[in-house]
Amino acid sequence: MSSPDLNREPMSLDEFFASLSELYPEDIPEFVKAKQILQAQRVQTFWRLLKLTDSQWSRMGIPL
Repeated sequence: MSSPDLNREPMSLDEFFASLSELYPEDIPEFVKAKQILQAQRVQTFWRLLKLTDSQWSRMGIPL
């Protein structure tokens, strides 16, 4: 696994969920729900998603 390119623009949630949808098409309905919850919480990039704490995840109610 390679290291992330820190000079690249942060991956958007749209890009992240598009990648997941390609890998796991059977889970698209769950990805849509999760994306809506994250957008409501103003999580807009993959890097912000990585910074969420366990308590923030639990408050959002997104199954991991």
